[in-house]
Amino acid sequence: MRGLSHKWVLRAVSADSASEVTLGLARRVACEAAELGIPTAVIGAMALAAHGFIRATDDVDLGVCTPFSPTLQGLRNRLRDLGLSVTLRSPDDDDPLDGVLVVQDGDALVEVVNLRGRLGRTAIDNAEDLGEGLRCVRVAELVALKLYAGGRSSNHDVHELLDANPGIDHEEVEHTCTSLGLASQWTALVEQRKSTL
Repeated sequence: MRGLSHKWVLRAVSADSASEVTLGLARRVACEAAELGIPTAVIGAMALAAHGFIRATDDVDLGVCTPFSPTLQGLRNRLRDLGLSVTLRSPDDDDPLDGVLVVQDGDALVEVVNLRGRLGRTAIDNAEDLGEGLRCVRVAELVALKLYAGGRSSNHDVHELLDANPGIDHEEVEHTCTSLGLASQWTALVEQRKSTL
C-alpha cells in the first residue's frame, strides 16, 4: 500500500480533487484547530484520493471529535477573528454529527465535520500523517465511516476504496468495523463483493 507521507499524494489530490488554495485553507484550519487542542483528520473525498480512489470534489472535509460547546464554538470564533467566513451548523437530537463548521475564504471551502462517539474518536486518534500539516484517516476507519454513513454513494466509495487497495488487511478492516458496532454492515458488503466476482 502506498505511503501517505509522500508529497506526490498531495499533488495528485490537489490536481484531481481539490485546488491548492483549498488545501491551503485546510492546512490553516487544521493548524488553528491544533492550537486549540483539537486534532483533525482529512475525511471524505480527499481521504479517498489519498488512499488511491480519486473522485472530484470542490472542498476538503476535516473530521474532528470534540465537544460542540465550547470547543467547536471556540474554533468558529478563532477562525472568524482571522477574517474567514465561518458558519456553524448546530446538531439536532437525531443528527449523527455533532455540528459542522463551514469555512470559506474566497472560492476555497473547508467543512469541519464533528464526528460523534467512539467511531469519531477512533478515526481521529488513528489518523496518519499526510504531510504539510494534514493528517488523514486510515483505510480501516474510512471504511467504517462510510459504512456508518450508509447509502448507495458511500457503499460505492467503499467498493472503489477496497479495489484501489488490493493489499489491504481485510481482517484489520473487519476487526475495526466489528469493534465499532458495524459488523453487519461489513458482512453485507463482503457478501455483496463476493456476489459480483
